[in-house]
Amino acid sequence: FYRIPDRLFRLWMLTTYPLLKGVDWIDPVQARARFREATWAWISKVREARTKPMEEVGRLLLLQWAGEWVEIEGRKRLLPNFKKVEKVKGPLGKSALLAHRKADPGGGWLVLPWSGALGEPEARQMVQEIKGHPFKEYRKVLMGAEPVEMNARLILQEGRIQLWDLQILNHLLDLYGLTRVPMDAEWTAL
Repeated sequence: FYRIPDRLFRLWMLTTYPLLKGVDWIDPVQARARFREATWAWISKVREARTKPMEEVGRLLLLQWAGEWVEIEGRKRLLPNFKKVEKVKGPLGKSALLAHRKADPGGGWLVLPWSGALGEPEARQMVQEIKGHPFKEYRKVLMGAEPVEMNARLILQEGRIQLWDLQILNHLLDLYGLTRVPMDAEWTAL
């Protein structure tokens, strides 16, 4: 008989492991080692995602889309099919992604990847700079900001910039099988 002190591992041993096909006998020592290896592999993927620039995360996500319907913030939305995603200079001296659709070469999306908090001053300045931006006909999306002040949300909404915070971005990354971007609270817990 073995005593398993870890509650999460014990739950996995009692529920998931016996359901695997061909498992008649469980060696808890080997199972615990496999569980630890899988957990550390997942943690290393999360750490790697943390070091990846937000522009690269956004670019990988945009290139995955193929004109399908997804649910974002409780609403069904049609995601376009982009033929090309290029890095351009965006507002506030940061880089942005210009995504061109396959169906309409004249239009597309201007995606503004953002890491960290977004306050009212940055949102106000961003809206002012985008008004003078040469891509006025493009749909504008700010993705990845967390946390976002309420006044900043309202300013972006008035400036016709759609906000996809880190929670929405991670939801989309999950849908397409890409590695999530951890929130600061999640990251410090690791």
